[in-house]
Amino acid sequence: MKVDLDFKESVHGTIKVQFFLIKTVNYQKKGVCSTCNGSKSKPGTQPQKCGTCQGSGFMTLRQGPMVMKMPCQTCHGEGKKIVHPCTPCKGSGVETKPAK
Repeated sequence: MKVDLDFKESVHGTIKVQFFLIKTVNYQKKGVCSTCNGSKSKPGTQPQKCGTCQGSGFMTLRQGPMVMKMPCQTCHGEGKKIVHPCTPCKGSGVETKPAK
């Protein structure tokens, strides 16, 4: 973790408790969204299978004898499409929580 100290703190330290110098650091951690449980969809709805890749997450391109497989550009390789994204996490499936 990067902690910024001003010049005075770096020379004289911060709060001294016995032999240790203490600086309080507040941070947040990311965790699974408590509303959608990481599904990225609003409660009561489900992600739909991507119509472009048929849920495989990949596109197969053929050029003569060569065959190339690449992630689907519509679903970005996930194989599903979020029609109704979760509101609190904005469809990411992750929320920021204060650390304890």
